[in-house]
Amino acid sequence: MPYSNGIITAPVSIYDVQRALGSSSPDLGTLCKSSMINMFAKYKPVRLNLINTLGQWDFTTNKWKDTATWWKGTDLNCGVAFNSFGSFANAKSAVDNQSAVWNSILPTGGSSQPYRLTDFAGYNHRANPSGMISAQDLYKDMSQYRVFLMAEDDEDALSFDDIIYYNSSSNPRLSTYYFTAVFVNTSDATKIYGYSATETLGDGGYTITIPKNVYNPPITANGWAVGTYKVYCFFTSAKYQDGASNIGSWIPLPGNRISSASADSRAGLLPTEMNVIVSTNYLDASYTLTNTGSGYIINWRIEEYGTLKNQDCTLKVYANGTQEGSTRTITSWTTDSGSDCVYHQSTAIEGIFMQNGANYRLEFTVVYNYVTYTKTLYILNPV
Repeated sequence: MPYSNGIITAPVSIYDVQRALGSSSPDLGTLCKSSMINMFAKYKPVRLNLINTLGQWDFTTNKWKDTATWWKGTDLNCGVAFNSFGSFANAKSAVDNQSAVWNSILPTGGSSQPYRLTDFAGYNHRANPSGMISAQDLYKDMSQYRVFLMAEDDEDALSFDDIIYYNSSSNPRLSTYYFTAVFVNTSDATKIYGYSATETLGDGGYTITIPKNVYNPPITANGWAVGTYKVYCFFTSAKYQDGASNIGSWIPLPGNRISSASADSRAGLLPTEMNVIVSTNYLDASYTLTNTGSGYIINWRIEEYGTLKNQDCTLKVYANGTQEGSTRTITSWTTDSGSDCVYHQSTAIEGIFMQNGANYRLEFTVVYNYVTYTKTLYILNPV
């Protein structure tokens, strides 16, 4: 079908676009300027001084060629603009107030920005660039704490890799920015801890790792204060390391759509919550990747601490959000002589082969005395 489940498939008709956007207008120009167009769809109307883009179409596969570039537009902005802020306080305020941060750039018609019905070929009305932000509870003695930014792996959606290399007088080149998480204590806003990825976005810096010696020992006023924290996520022009740097530009990640806007506008991503807990009962996990030449294998390790030691643990594996295979149960454990835990290291058979282009989520769960303990690993595909 030309239109199904939010996606328009060629050949495109005005009726397909009307259904996707929920519009009754039969006018192509009106549809190409619709406020309902999802700015994070990869294929959508953009400002481009070109009447016909079918030279970039693969008639055999009925899709745009891998080498197609029309969707980036004349200015290579992919139809997206964003605001930056001069401080964490201002950026946080924009997120808290749900002010517009990300805005759609649509064509205006005429010879320099013509309307093209074919721009809607492959349009995904449900495209979402932010994907998953992991922010789990932090326990005393954990080996490390990580925050991951995982953009959805969807060929019909813009990825941050698509837009981070664009810059102009108003939009910086995000490839030089850092993925940054700031933790704000909900009971005492003066307790703020911020950390950035060690690499820029252009160099693949989508993971923030906070070493054990940063927060332990102890989790107290000298380190992380026990309590609940809101986790705000940004792209920043400078590294933020536990308050050492609060300079440069701050760009909130895109979040909720602002319904009252005349074009697609997104507020900053609302914070998720995590807890800092002084407890001897918790799970910890880690992984390594092995390159086989034909793909990568995830070698995982799960550790149980405190009274959780030697308890059965379940493992669910998700590839791009869909569970892969059945739920596994881990029942065999080895005592770690170097720390107060037992662990299970995946065997050659238990290693997980990563599908090409798929990002993975591993969820370990133990239920003990009616309390559920969970540890999740988010793993970006290197390919």
